[in-house]
Amino acid sequence: MADGMHARHERTRAEILGAARWVLLERGIGGLAMREVARRAGYSPATLYNHFADKDALVAAVAMECVGTLGRYLGAVPPGPAVPRLHALGLAYAAFAEENPAEYAVIFDCLSNPPLPWEHYVKVAHPFAIIVATCEQGLKEGSLVDAAGIGASGMAYGMWCLVDG
Repeated sequence: MADGMHARHERTRAEILGAARWVLLERGIGGLAMREVARRAGYSPATLYNHFADKDALVAAVAMECVGTLGRYLGAVPPGPAVPRLHALGLAYAAFAEENPAEYAVIFDCLSNPPLPWEHYVKVAHPFAIIVATCEQGLKEGSLVDAAGIGASGMAYGMWCLVDG
Protein backbone atom coordinates (compact mmCIF):
# COMPACT_ATOMS: atom_id res chain seq x y z
CA MET A 1 0.00 0.00 0.00
CA ALA A 2 1.43 3.38 -1.00
CA ASP A 3 2.18 5.82 1.81
CA GLY A 4 -0.77 8.09 0.93
CA MET A 5 -3.19 5.17 0.77
CA HIS A 6 -1.80 3.77 4.02
CA ALA A 7 -2.20 7.13 5.76
CA ARG A 8 -5.79 7.41 4.50
CA HIS A 9 -6.52 3.85 5.60
CA GLU A 10 -5.16 4.58 9.07
CA ARG A 11 -7.06 7.87 9.28
CA THR A 12 -10.32 6.14 8.32
CA ARG A 13 -9.67 3.38 10.85
CA ALA A 14 -8.99 5.98 13.56
CA GLU A 15 -12.20 7.85 12.72
CA ILE A 16 -14.19 4.62 12.89
CA LEU A 17 -12.58 3.72 16.22
CA GLY A 18 -13.34 7.18 17.58
CA ALA A 19 -16.99 6.92 16.60
CA ALA A 20 -17.24 3.37 17.95
CA ARG A 21 -15.64 4.44 21.21
CA TRP A 22 -18.26 7.15 21.73
CA VAL A 23 -21.15 4.84 20.87
CA LEU A 24 -19.74 2.18 23.18
CA LEU A 25 -19.21 4.66 26.00
CA GLU A 26 -22.69 6.12 25.61
CA ARG A 27 -24.69 2.96 24.99
CA GLY A 28 -22.59 0.04 26.17
CA ILE A 29 -21.79 -3.06 24.18
CA GLY A 30 -25.48 -3.98 23.83
CA GLY A 31 -26.21 -0.63 22.20
CA LEU A 32 -23.33 -0.69 19.75
CA ALA A 33 -24.67 -0.93 16.20
CA MET A 34 -22.38 -0.89 13.20
CA ARG A 35 -24.81 1.38 11.33
CA GLU A 36 -24.67 3.95 14.14
CA VAL A 37 -20.87 3.82 14.21
CA ALA A 38 -20.80 4.30 10.43
CA ARG A 39 -23.22 7.23 10.65
CA ARG A 40 -21.17 8.98 13.33
CA ALA A 41 -17.91 8.36 11.52
CA GLY A 42 -19.38 9.64 8.26
CA TYR A 43 -18.84 6.41 6.33
CA SER A 44 -21.03 3.70 4.87
CA PRO A 45 -21.48 0.54 6.94
CA ALA A 46 -19.56 -1.33 4.23
CA THR A 47 -16.51 0.84 4.92
CA LEU A 48 -16.45 -0.41 8.51
CA TYR A 49 -16.14 -3.97 7.24
CA ASN A 50 -13.11 -2.98 5.17
CA HIS A 51 -11.36 -2.24 8.48
CA PHE A 52 -12.99 -4.62 10.99
CA ALA A 53 -14.24 -8.13 10.29
CA ASP A 54 -17.29 -7.73 12.50
CA LYS A 55 -18.71 -5.99 15.56
CA ASP A 56 -16.61 -8.14 17.92
CA ALA A 57 -13.40 -7.07 16.18
CA LEU A 58 -14.43 -3.43 16.39
CA VAL A 59 -15.29 -3.71 20.10
CA ALA A 60 -11.98 -5.47 20.77
CA ALA A 61 -10.08 -2.69 18.97
CA VAL A 62 -11.81 -0.01 21.07
CA ALA A 63 -11.09 -1.99 24.24
CA MET A 64 -7.44 -2.27 23.22
CA GLU A 65 -7.25 1.53 22.98
CA CYS A 66 -8.64 1.73 26.52
CA VAL A 67 -6.04 -0.80 27.71
CA GLY A 68 -3.42 1.46 26.18
CA THR A 69 -4.71 4.34 28.30
CA LEU A 70 -4.50 2.20 31.43
CA GLY A 71 -0.99 1.19 30.42
CA ARG A 72 0.00 4.85 30.11
CA TYR A 73 -1.29 5.55 33.62
CA LEU A 74 0.73 2.68 35.08
CA GLY A 75 3.72 3.40 32.85
CA ALA A 76 3.87 6.95 34.21
CA VAL A 77 4.74 5.63 37.68
CA PRO A 78 8.48 6.23 38.08
CA PRO A 79 10.88 3.43 38.94
CA GLY A 80 11.87 2.98 42.54
CA PRO A 81 11.81 0.48 45.38
CA ALA A 82 9.11 -2.17 44.83
CA VAL A 83 6.81 -1.56 47.80
CA PRO A 84 6.34 2.20 47.29
CA ARG A 85 6.13 1.58 43.54
CA LEU A 86 3.37 -1.00 44.04
CA HIS A 87 1.50 1.51 46.16
CA ALA A 88 1.89 4.15 43.44
CA LEU A 89 0.78 1.64 40.78
CA GLY A 90 -2.35 0.92 42.80
CA LEU A 91 -3.07 4.64 43.06
CA ALA A 92 -2.48 5.06 39.31
CA TYR A 93 -4.88 2.20 38.58
CA ALA A 94 -7.52 3.73 40.85
CA ALA A 95 -6.97 7.13 39.22
CA PHE A 96 -7.49 5.59 35.79
CA ALA A 97 -10.75 3.98 36.93
CA GLU A 98 -11.97 7.17 38.59
CA GLU A 99 -10.99 9.52 35.77
CA ASN A 100 -12.05 7.15 32.96
CA PRO A 101 -15.04 5.17 34.26
CA ALA A 102 -16.41 4.43 30.81
CA GLU A 103 -13.04 3.22 29.50
CA TYR A 104 -12.61 1.10 32.62
CA ALA A 105 -16.02 -0.46 31.95
CA VAL A 106 -15.12 -1.08 28.31
CA ILE A 107 -11.99 -2.96 29.33
CA PHE A 108 -13.68 -5.20 31.82
CA ASP A 109 -17.04 -5.58 30.06
CA CYS A 110 -15.77 -6.10 26.53
CA LEU A 111 -12.34 -7.68 26.69
CA SER A 112 -12.95 -11.04 28.35
CA ASN A 113 -11.90 -13.10 25.33
CA PRO A 114 -11.15 -10.88 22.38
CA PRO A 115 -10.86 -12.74 19.08
CA LEU A 116 -7.36 -11.47 18.41
CA PRO A 117 -3.95 -12.88 17.48
CA TRP A 118 -1.48 -13.65 20.28
CA GLU A 119 0.42 -10.37 19.83
CA HIS A 120 -2.68 -8.46 20.90
CA TYR A 121 -3.02 -10.50 24.09
CA VAL A 122 0.50 -9.39 25.00
CA LYS A 123 -0.65 -5.76 24.62
CA VAL A 124 -3.70 -6.47 26.80
CA ALA A 125 -1.41 -7.94 29.45
CA HIS A 126 0.97 -4.96 29.42
CA PRO A 127 -0.56 -3.16 32.44
CA PHE A 128 -0.55 -6.41 34.42
CA ALA A 129 3.02 -7.15 33.32
CA ILE A 130 4.14 -3.87 34.92
CA ILE A 131 2.79 -5.07 38.26
CA VAL A 132 4.31 -8.54 37.85
CA ALA A 133 7.71 -7.00 37.09
CA THR A 134 7.46 -4.84 40.20
CA CYS A 135 6.59 -7.89 42.32
CA GLU A 136 9.60 -9.70 40.83
CA GLN A 137 11.70 -6.68 41.76
CA GLY A 138 10.36 -6.80 45.33
CA LEU A 139 11.18 -10.49 45.64
CA LYS A 140 14.74 -9.82 44.44
CA GLU A 141 15.09 -6.83 46.78
CA GLY A 142 13.73 -8.83 49.68
CA SER A 143 11.01 -6.25 50.32
CA LEU A 144 8.35 -8.82 49.34
CA VAL A 145 8.15 -12.38 50.62
CA ASP A 146 6.35 -15.12 48.74
CA ALA A 147 5.09 -16.96 51.82
CA ALA A 148 2.29 -18.67 49.86
CA GLY A 149 4.59 -19.86 47.06
CA ILE A 150 2.49 -18.25 44.34
CA GLY A 151 5.30 -16.39 42.60
CA ALA A 152 5.37 -12.85 41.32
CA SER A 153 2.42 -13.43 38.96
CA GLY A 154 0.24 -14.75 41.76
CA MET A 155 1.23 -11.88 44.00
CA ALA A 156 0.48 -9.37 41.23
CA TYR A 157 -2.91 -10.97 40.62
CA GLY A 158 -3.77 -10.75 44.31
CA MET A 159 -2.73 -7.09 44.42
CA TRP A 160 -4.68 -6.34 41.24
CA CYS A 161 -7.76 -7.93 42.83
CA LEU A 162 -7.33 -5.86 45.99
CA VAL A 163 -7.19 -2.64 44.03
CA ASP A 164 -9.90 -3.64 41.57
CA GLY A 165 -12.33 -4.79 44.22
